[in-house]
Amino acid sequence: MPFNYPNQPPIDFLNAQPLYGRPVTMHSFPDKVDVLIVGAGPAGLMAAHALSSFGISVRVIDQRPNSVIAGQADGIQPRTIEVLQSYGLASRLIKEGNQMWCVFIRSLNTSKILPIHEYNQIWIPKLPLIKSW
Repeated sequence: MPFNYPNQPPIDFLNAQPLYGRPVTMHSFPDKVDVLIVGAGPAGLMAAHALSSFGISVRVIDQRPNSVIAGQADGIQPRTIEVLQSYGLASRLIKEGNQMWCVFIRSLNTSKILPIHEYNQIWIPKLPLIKSW
């Protein structure tokens, strides 16, 4: 049996409605599913969406007793948006998301806010490249 917080049922994220920080309650689950995914992070939810789009029954469980109310790793890269588009999931993200036009960079002795185009032109090419053989 997967780990759960005391007195908390597993969370079924595919069937749960967003509750914005309130506990997610137990739904009636089927006795059998084709695939059980443990972990409702980005990889788990994308795997669940991909499998269910092919008619495979999926249940996603997670040990977190509440839904997340604040962002975690809030940035989404262009390639991620392309993958979401391939699943038909990007239009709402693009519509409701907040596009970033500047970057805040901080080091031990300085900080600077740069427009995205300056960040791409000035900072990115200076990053060291690692050759892989």
